[in-house]
Amino acid sequence: IGVLGHFARNTDICDGQTVKTRNVEKALLSGNKEITTVDSYKWKKHPFSFLFNIIKLIRKSDVIIMLPDAGGIKIYPYIINLFSNKNKVKMYSVVGAWLPSYLKNNKRISNQLKKFNYILVETQTMQNQLREQGFDNTVIVPNFKDICPINEEEINYHFEYPLSLCIFSRVMKEKGVTDAIYACDRLNKEAGKNVCVLDVYGPIQEEYKVEFSELCERYSSVVKYKGVI
Repeated sequence: IGVLGHFARNTDICDGQTVKTRNVEKALLSGNKEITTVDSYKWKKHPFSFLFNIIKLIRKSDVIIMLPDAGGIKIYPYIINLFSNKNKVKMYSVVGAWLPSYLKNNKRISNQLKKFNYILVETQTMQNQLREQGFDNTVIVPNFKDICPINEEEINYHFEYPLSLCIFSRVMKEKGVTDAIYACDRLNKEAGKNVCVLDVYGPIQEEYKVEFSELCERYSSVVKYKGVI
């Protein structure tokens, strides 16, 4: 099995794209599969060797799994279809919910993806949206992470006010972080006291850093940024 994705080896990058790519590899290895990988991290700095490695991956693998971002989707399907024979199984493991709306305006890429054996989507909604666009090769594979479960006896059931609420995500406006801060502030004002605080974990989107910093300062009694885990 060949996996083409954003592994970002030897970095502390922890966005959804990287986490899912690494977890797909880990899941395959746990099933004792023979895995070959190509890392798309900073591929634009070495495009020719990157292309050579993809071609080598395709020729070596019986199954090819790609996990592209919005930039990679413009390139990977063409390369995989061009260098794959009919015996190769081509799979696209989708990250996030952007694909259906993106393909509506990109018929050429859409036609390339319809040549894939499987498109692994994360939700029923996404599958329905792609079916409306003529895709009959979608399979639902819910998103997953490799997290160690907590034993029930480890859970602390003793709650005190203010309650600690948590966002564990990429920190950006589109994820609802601003709305969550406003909601917590409103709850506290309506209660006449601090009944909740919001702990935010995750890497902060570059374009959101100034706004988020101002929100943390303005609502310092409501929100605390706890860094990246």
